[in-house]
Amino acid sequence: MGKQEDFAGVIQQLRVNLPDITGVMIASVDGLTIGTDFSEEEAARIAAMGASAVGLGSRITKTAELGDMHDILIEGSSETLIIYMAGTAAILALRAPRSANLGLIRLEGPKAVEKNCSACLELSREDQMGSTTPFEKDGHAFILLEGFGHGEMVPTNQVVIQNGNEAILLDPGGHKVHYEVINEVSSLIPISNLKYLFFSHQDPDIIAAANAWLMLTEAKALISELWVRFIPHFGIDELLLPRLQGIPDEGMLLQLGETKLVILPAHFLHSAGNFQVYDPRSKTLFSGDLGASIGLDYIEVTDFDAHIPYMESFHLRYMPSNQANRCWAEMVRGLEIERIVPQHGAIFPNPETSKQFIDWIAELPGAVEILKDDYKIPGILAKPIERNNEITVKLVDDMPTKALDETPTPDEEGIPITWVERLKSILNTKPGI
Repeated sequence: MGKQEDFAGVIQQLRVNLPDITGVMIASVDGLTIGTDFSEEEAARIAAMGASAVGLGSRITKTAELGDMHDILIEGSSETLIIYMAGTAAILALRAPRSANLGLIRLEGPKAVEKNCSACLELSREDQMGSTTPFEKDGHAFILLEGFGHGEMVPTNQVVIQNGNEAILLDPGGHKVHYEVINEVSSLIPISNLKYLFFSHQDPDIIAAANAWLMLTEAKALISELWVRFIPHFGIDELLLPRLQGIPDEGMLLQLGETKLVILPAHFLHSAGNFQVYDPRSKTLFSGDLGASIGLDYIEVTDFDAHIPYMESFHLRYMPSNQANRCWAEMVRGLEIERIVPQHGAIFPNPETSKQFIDWIAELPGAVEILKDDYKIPGILAKPIERNNEITVKLVDDMPTKALDETPTPDEEGIPITWVERLKSILNTKPGI
């Protein structure tokens, strides 16, 4: 029997044992529906609100020293909603009329939670790519959680660095992977050991699930000072904001257990406020988007030249400045680096491939240098006109409107030109850049 059938079985059994209930919902803690008999539209609303209610309820019970949260009871004028926490990764919501037998619901609800916990744990183990431990010695380790993401999402790597009883999670990821990641992290370490969440920059594949992580852990969240006032737009509860701490532009040292991690400035690579983590114990540089590769099916780079096509177009478009590339390369050449671990794609597993990447990125032109001739109003001839001692621009349309779903314009040989190919053609026609 598949896991989705397990969830359907939990819902069906609840319906048999509790004939009064009018709806059952199993959802992840970040508000994604796993199994339900609510309508699709109603399910989405209840999953999102239920996840928020459980997170807030957990914080209230802890702050008020009420012990572990058992359930949340919401009574309306006509119906009642009871929400249970199912382990660390899921919730169970039951809706019933106010006339229903609440005692029976409270008896059967926890039984369903126990079954649901088991099914959720098994599902997460099937869905996730798993973890590897490239370094572990004398109570210090880093664990690579590789390849989270599916469908149209860019796959992401998450990293746990642990020293003694303290741990930090690097770039936790967005809503869609939060369910799998928190299950994997909680299977590797006690979730109470998670002292820090590190956000290298403000992109949604890094920060979107911040509220769920802050609600479900006691960790402090670290991000560039530039983004501290922007991150609340991702829906972080006001009660959690004091745990969101800014990293100064120059970086910092971060005490983790008995070791210190180095938070390195990597601004404009690609974010204006961007940081990386260097772990001196494992001699590993966690480089965020720098070094990212997409579309490959291996975890470690063994042939650097063969690997270049998987990362070249990404870096040509997302890394804005060769000056930033060169400044970064000069900085990290002062570190003893055994490996480089990007947030996307394969890692550079040894000093040789790490050095090759550093040398390669130092010579790579940035997007600003390549795309400077593209700063033109699309499809328009701009002609300056002086009128009343003021210069204005007359707009003359010289290009027919093109539908967004049309294929790219072919070149002379009839081959569609993609933006990646265009970048390469620009490079070839601009020697010395």
